[in-house]
Amino acid sequence: MTWRAYGASVCGSSHRRTGLPCQDAHGWRSLPGDAGILCAVADGLGSAARAETGARCAVDAALDALTWALAADPPPTGETAVAEAVRAAFAAARVALEAAAGDAPLRDLATTLILAAAAPGWTAVGQIGDGAAVGSWPDGRLETLSPPQRCEYANETVPVTATDALDRVQVRVWPTPVRSLVLFSDGLQSLALNLASASPFAPFFAPFLQALADPFDSDATSVRLAAFLDSARVCARTDDDKTLLAAGLAERA
Repeated sequence: MTWRAYGASVCGSSHRRTGLPCQDAHGWRSLPGDAGILCAVADGLGSAARAETGARCAVDAALDALTWALAADPPPTGETAVAEAVRAAFAAARVALEAAAGDAPLRDLATTLILAAAAPGWTAVGQIGDGAAVGSWPDGRLETLSPPQRCEYANETVPVTATDALDRVQVRVWPTPVRSLVLFSDGLQSLALNLASASPFAPFFAPFLQALADPFDSDATSVRLAAFLDSARVCARTDDDKTLLAAGLAERA
């Protein structure tokens, strides 16, 4: 079996109207020997002056830190050790954002962050802010592994740059590897989830999971995904930036 991944971030129609760039970012890393996959999605806050920079910085720093932690000899195993590695990756993202801010206010780089990893003996997800991570287990069951964090007010979220951000990171670890992961920013929440229960809407995910099983080219599949996210049908439902990242196990060609 081998891990495959693809993803896209597209600018929302509301940002196009106001001349703003896409403020989402995403990324993934394969572990050495195809032993696992790391995925990250970030959504820069629209009120932040350098939101797109913050999102990119958070994704890259978190993936770098978790890759380094999992390359240790021996690598972390067990729920506590894996959870600590995920939390450390969020701390690394915070440090990277502080460095990128320089003398400017840290809030200028405000961004959410979702980080997910799957390895032979476990699955882990960490999150601060909105967006969500959904997993498909070996029996085919879909589960929301990390739902959007709730805040007191609608359209409010907690970024990595918040004073108490590292205390508010939600981390979960399972002693079983998922077969696939789908991470997405809050621009897709209304299409992907039952907002009352945060349960996944299976028909939304079916084509993204099928794409991982079909004859696969990551770049070409990412281009098709971007076209879908930017389609009139999707933009009629949401005018926000939209990011989706899918990763899964498939038979080696």
